[in-house]
Amino acid sequence: SVQNEVSLDLILPEDRRLRKICDTLINNPATNRTLSEWKELTGASDRTISRLFEKETGLTFQNWRTRLRLISSISELERKKSIQTIALNVGYSSSSAFIHSFKKEFNITPQQYILRNT
Repeated sequence: SVQNEVSLDLILPEDRRLRKICDTLINNPATNRTLSEWKELTGASDRTISRLFEKETGLTFQNWRTRLRLISSISELERKKSIQTIALNVGYSSSSAFIHSFKKEFNITPQQYILRNT
């Protein structure tokens, strides 16, 4: 199955400040706060957050958020929601941006994912 081919791993950081960010994003992947806008929630500077994200997850903050959004889209794909709806729900401004990002991450399009998992 494709699910075996599509890696849905996402490392969660240990740092409590980063966990606040991650919990917020997991509950609402479309949140578009920039690193500096997370300061009020975490009390940490954008540089600190950025450095810790890479250290604890192996990904930049932006890459981690993108991966979360794409992983979040899988359950919506499986529920046969429209690509446009899914794209907006997980924080993309257009379905084409979502499709491009999905294909870059998983080497298949969302449509191919749906077809292989039905």
